[in-house]
Amino acid sequence: MTGFQSKRAQARDKLQGNDMSMSDLDWEIQELYIEGFSAKTIAVMLKCDIDLVLGKLADMGVEDSVEDMSPFATVNS
Repeated sequence: MTGFQSKRAQARDKLQGNDMSMSDLDWEIQELYIEGFSAKTIAVMLKCDIDLVLGKLADMGVEDSVEDMSPFATVNS
């Protein structure tokens, strides 16, 4: 897991320095989403706009919500 964390930190550093290309950003968003992170969390981790992340996820054919989900707000509650 530490390899992934250092890779994530490198991606974040590149993005801050504008060295990250859009394909690198696409790849990072995809990988973080596959890891189970929400669009909101990905935007915070990569320090980019939530609309950009949602757009990239939509391009990939997946949909994520920016609403916070509560484990207590279920259909059966």
